[in-house]
Amino acid sequence: MAQAGTIGGMLPTAMLYMRDTAPPARQMIEAGVRLAVATDYNPGSAPCPDLWTAATLSCLLMGLTVEEALLGVTRHAGLALGRPELGWLTIGGPGDLCLMRPPVGAPARAETLVQHMGGHRAALVVREGRVVVEVVSGW
Repeated sequence: MAQAGTIGGMLPTAMLYMRDTAPPARQMIEAGVRLAVATDYNPGSAPCPDLWTAATLSCLLMGLTVEEALLGVTRHAGLALGRPELGWLTIGGPGDLCLMRPPVGAPARAETLVQHMGGHRAALVVREGRVVVEVVSGW
């Protein structure tokens, strides 16, 4: 898979709801395979729309590190979609960004997105370089 440039798709919420066994994610990463993490949100086998829950479960159930989970929901997800310009910020890129506010009492660190299950809210959403959502109160 690594030599072919294939991105592995990890669907931890579907795995949990289907009571399936975890894929060999650690072995895949050690073999150089990049892994995307997604929810597979649907009413039958994965009724969980929360991407951060999927990231958390990828760590708990599949053995990904926090950094690997964050790459899985950003950069590697863009690659899996065949959209290498998505999932990261670069000069000349599309300029899409979502800043998350941590749950009450949780530290404002990237690790919090994965280490705290649930309670994350978008504070700022930028699409194509333009602010489309900005939450300044109500937290």
